[in-house]
Amino acid sequence: GAVGQPGFYVVPADMLLTEMLMAAGGPATNANLDELRIERGTELVMGGEELQEAMRQGLTLDQLNLQAGDQVVLPERGVGGLFSNIGLIVGLISSVTLIIFQLSR
Repeated sequence: GAVGQPGFYVVPADMLLTEMLMAAGGPATNANLDELRIERGTELVMGGEELQEAMRQGLTLDQLNLQAGDQVVLPERGVGGLFSNIGLIVGLISSVTLIIFQLSR
C-alpha cells in the first residue's frame, strides 16, 4: 500500500494499529487514509469510519480481532481529477500538433 516500506510484517498482537502503520514506514504523502481497510483474503474485515474510530481509540491488533495473514491496505489517493485530466489531454493535443507542424516544414 501507500506506506514508506510496503511488505509483510510479523507484529505482536498488542501493537496499536497506528504503530503498525509506522513500523511499515508510515503513510506515504499520497496515502488515502480515509480508504484504509483491513482484508482477510478477499473479504473486508473492517474499514471506513469504523476503522478510523478504532484508530482514534488506540485499539490494538488483538482488540480488532485480527488474525495471522490479515492485510492492512492503505491505498493511494486518486491522482488528479477533472482538471488534471483536462490538462493531460490539452498537453497531448499540443504535443501532437507541434510534431505535425515540425514534420510539415
